[in-house]
Amino acid sequence: MKANAIGDQLFRGNGSTQVIDATGTSTSSLSDGMAVAVDALQRADYAYAKRITEQASTPATGPDAGPDPGSDAGPDPGSDTGQDPGTADVDLAAPLGTISGVCPLVTFPVNGQVVIASTSTTYVGGSCASLTAGQNAQITGTPVGSFLIARQVTIH
Repeated sequence: MKANAIGDQLFRGNGSTQVIDATGTSTSSLSDGMAVAVDALQRADYAYAKRITEQASTPATGPDAGPDPGSDAGPDPGSDTGQDPGTADVDLAAPLGTISGVCPLVTFPVNGQVVIASTSTTYVGGSCASLTAGQNAQITGTPVGSFLIARQVTIH
């Protein structure tokens, strides 16, 4: 498996790395813009991916729907701003769901909304590494399709 990057985090795998598509079927392909969850072990310069699972996305509809996260439109979760000038910030305050991924790139549900935190996310009251399921937090971010790109996570 070649090296892949999500934001500023480099991931590597080998023949035992599992890559699972959104239907739960084993696959050998990843593509740019694909939303994934990565179960990995952090190394000095990269994360060793044990399992990469494509996340099924349900397209948002309606006048406030952002661009499809699989398209080239909209903010890159690893970009410096992470902000689409035409989209207003959203605030969520609730307990965090199960944390997936490797810091600094993690995903977690909050009130049914999938949140993506990246190198652009700032933390108040803790750090990415201190996030735990069930912990109360307030997330401020930008909606992109069915995801919320976290700009700030305040841990309570």
